[in-house]
Amino acid sequence: MTTFVHTLKQATMEGFSLYIQYFIKLFLSIKLFATPSGMVSGISVTTVLLLSSVQQSILLLLGLFMLDFATGIAASIKEQVDYRKKNPDFPKNNFVSSEKLKLSLVKLFTYTTVILSVNGIETIFKIKTFSFPSITTHNYSITLIVIGVCTTIEFYSIFFENFKRMGFDIISGITKTVKAAKKVYDEVKK
Repeated sequence: MTTFVHTLKQATMEGFSLYIQYFIKLFLSIKLFATPSGMVSGISVTTVLLLSSVQQSILLLLGLFMLDFATGIAASIKEQVDYRKKNPDFPKNNFVSSEKLKLSLVKLFTYTTVILSVNGIETIFKIKTFSFPSITTHNYSITLIVIGVCTTIEFYSIFFENFKRMGFDIISGITKTVKAAKKVYDEVKK
């Protein structure tokens, strides 16, 4: 009987310990969200969860658009620094020219116009959403696909154009990795 009481007491204490750890973690999480940065991140996550998939994809597109602009400026700085090392007499130029700003504004205007036009056509002609049940349970619209194409363009511009201009050639890195992996695979296969 005493072993049963001892085992019951030990199991109760372990369960109590788990609950205490749970409440401590909960308290620390609440304390984390009480900081200004925690509040901003908590509000941001909650806002994103409440948005529709089209609104979320537009936020992603805007984020990638801004990242593309920033990496474009960084690439221009890198190119100018490299050029000035070779030609010290070359005068300093602005990293952001009015031509580049105009092209960025044209790209933003084009994205906005195309997305709003496709959304308007979908709304006016009451085009239904569609799905790919073998891939996902999510419903797609033509607007969402157009936003996806615009997002892909921005992604490509950041990672395969701007990063390459900064000296990080991702495609050649992937190619070298695949060749090395193929070489190792061929040697192991023998």
